Amino acid sequence: MSTADVVICGAGIAGISAAYHLAVRRGVREVVIVDDQPPLSVTSDKSTECYRNWCPGRATPWCGS
Repeated sequence: MSTADVVICGAGIAGISAAYHLAVRRGVREVVIVDDQPPLSVTSDKSTECYRNWCPGRATPWCGS
């Protein structure tokens, strides 16, 4: 797809929710979600505030080893 009505950067809980509401509730026809990881792959289920787990693995240098 080379054009879209809306492009959402990030497939976390907020991006997926925004895409859903735009497409289903508002009738936006072409919504594209851009993310380098699978949808909801590092979204944590530990909080109702939609906390995103920024350290999903040990390979990340700022998370320690």
